[in-house]
Amino acid sequence: APELAAALREQGEARGLAVQWPLMDLEDQARLTPADLWSGFEAAILEASRRYGEGPVLVGRLSARTGGGWRPEWTLYDRGGAQRFAADSGDLAAVLRAGVDQAGDLLAARFGPVPVAGGQAPARVRLSGVATLADYAAILQLLGQVPGVSRIALRAAAADTLSFDVWLPGAAAALADALGADPRVQPQPAAPGAAGAAPLAYYWAD
Repeated sequence: APELAAALREQGEARGLAVQWPLMDLEDQARLTPADLWSGFEAAILEASRRYGEGPVLVGRLSARTGGGWRPEWTLYDRGGAQRFAADSGDLAAVLRAGVDQAGDLLAARFGPVPVAGGQAPARVRLSGVATLADYAAILQLLGQVPGVSRIALRAAAADTLSFDVWLPGAAAALADALGADPRVQPQPAAPGAAGAAPLAYYWAD
């Protein structure tokens, strides 16, 4: 249903996740049956999903409750294995939004940077064009390789744009020099930050 697809897509965008639906064409139907999905047949689910790339796979199983509402069961597959969770029941759009939201929490806990102590003010970096978790991981690796970086914190995520606070000696100047040497990072016009600081703005072109 278009309104349910929109609810999933909007919640994914709010969490910085690109939600991709399977086509469910003849190729998909030949690779994966409804029974495989309902029973959680992991090998078949992951094999069919390779058609769409190497990102995490979210599978939802929804049972109608007697008297109304839905009972959701979710499984998130990624390179760390399978993580199963339940979300609150309610109307169908709310149930789907909650599933995507909790999947976002699990992925953030797995892939998010771990802060360490740092006393200096951070440099602010904004990157647009971030389409996948692989992009996110590559950006974290790139920022972490800048000499002197002691802490990275994801400040905000909206659609394809991520904003980071990065702590290192020399702050923005040293960071700009390091990022400018990477061909995947294209400078963009800076915009004022919430506190009046001008973040370093880039487009990710991996």
